[in-house]
Amino acid sequence: MENTEVLIGTIATLKKNEAKIISITGFADSWIAQHSDVHLLAYSNKEGGLSR
Repeated sequence: MENTEVLIGTIATLKKNEAKIISITGFADSWIAQHSDVHLLAYSNKEGGLSR
């Protein structure tokens, strides 16, 4: 079973139990963003590393 399938099943179970889902992704149209009660868009035009 892939991580995506596990995540989808986990979120479905949590929602059935009336849990609120908060997600942080770089894509507002992602599956998890669309199925979250609250989504924070955290976009960066740089990949990895720390900015100094």
